[in-house]
Amino acid sequence: MTVAKPFSLRLFQPSEFDGPTNMAIDQALLESVASGAPGCLRFYTWKRPTLSLGYFQSSADRHDHAHSRNIDLVRRSSGGGAIVHHRELTYSLVVPQPRRQAATRTDLYEIMHGSVTDMLRGYGISAVRWASVSRPSVVPLPADGSTPSPFLCFQRRTDEDLLVAGYKVLGSAQRRSGDAVLQHGSLVLSVSPHAPELPGIAELSGTRLTATEIADRWCATLAENQHWRFQEAEIPASVVDRAAIIRDQRFDESSWTHRR
Repeated sequence: MTVAKPFSLRLFQPSEFDGPTNMAIDQALLESVASGAPGCLRFYTWKRPTLSLGYFQSSADRHDHAHSRNIDLVRRSSGGGAIVHHRELTYSLVVPQPRRQAATRTDLYEIMHGSVTDMLRGYGISAVRWASVSRPSVVPLPADGSTPSPFLCFQRRTDEDLLVAGYKVLGSAQRRSGDAVLQHGSLVLSVSPHAPELPGIAELSGTRLTATEIADRWCATLAENQHWRFQEAEIPASVVDRAAIIRDQRFDESSWTHRR
């Protein structure tokens, strides 16, 4: 695996910020761990419904999704599809990972997504990896040879995505900086009016879970499965200060949001 057992992480309990601030904190934490700070796990929600674009997406494409057209917009530093952050729980995991020891990119996905599978099983909810779902081995391609992906992340599929009753409920993306890796992802708790085509765990299972409940159970499952140790902490003042700069210079800048 990417990280050794046992492994100690700082734990930042659920907090709520706007989109640019959430993305800036993730980036500041990544920089701090790359500079030698201990790894960390952060859970958070969003002050207002927000559409986050993947790094490589065109901001103009948001206008094709009518339901989220008028909510806040931010661009992530990680790839993947657009996510409607509303009635969901976002996590960010930042761990040291020297380039010379870099494992496959799927290791952290397996750890985090596997722990959610086990956690949901405790509620009587069956979640499966997309890789385990039977599907045609050959997918017809467009005549022009292009392979357009759906705009929304939760309408795309990669092997490590988690599905409940055929619908994706957990997806994640990664970004590296020096000798550290950030993996952040979104767990859909219930359907949002800004993405009515995407049911959440509540609609798919009949079980309503709060963000705090999920965060607590998720950590307990990671501790049991991976023998990780968590130390509750506040985000350091130095990270908060650095995040404010990153927010102003990048994530709250139109030139960043509309760079593509």
